[in-house]
Amino acid sequence: MKPLLLTFIITVVLFGFIQPELVHACSCIPPRSVSEEFQLAGAVFSGTVTNVSQTSRSSSSGSLAGSLGKKVSLAVERSWKGVTTATVTIETGIGGGDCGFNFEEGKSYLVYTEGSSQRSANVCSNTKELAAASDDLRQLGPARTSFTNSSFPANAQGISFRTIAGLGTAIVISLALLWLAKRWDRKNPLT
Repeated sequence: MKPLLLTFIITVVLFGFIQPELVHACSCIPPRSVSEEFQLAGAVFSGTVTNVSQTSRSSSSGSLAGSLGKKVSLAVERSWKGVTTATVTIETGIGGGDCGFNFEEGKSYLVYTEGSSQRSANVCSNTKELAAASDDLRQLGPARTSFTNSSFPANAQGISFRTIAGLGTAIVISLALLWLAKRWDRKNPLT
């Protein structure tokens, strides 16, 4: 019985730290009107991409937290909502199943972001190259064109779900091992 219990405990401990790779599929609802997208967006602005780098997505990305993504820095040209700085850094996926938008350095875009503190953009929003956004620009109307020189970070640092789940598992296993050790000591005193 004791070897079976020990095998069970080791198995639980080992599998508690193994985490499967997340798989995502991109599915967008039908496109929203410019006014609907504006109301739902955390920010609406136009800008030119100055840098694209691969990164791990932030904890505020929900189920995508910890997955690969891109950080995109843009020099802001005009803002209709939520941006008061000259540069903005946003997150997006790498493309394909995670709905990431394919931003290219040197190109200008009209960007609709999700969220107000952690900003992200994806193919399901009305984000598009500025050259193809004339209808949106007409409907959005006049924009702000002067900004402060500070940049808006893509996210506030937080603890990912995987980290919390791992810590929770470790605590539960530690408590179970302490309970088993105390129980063992009561049944098998040294004296």
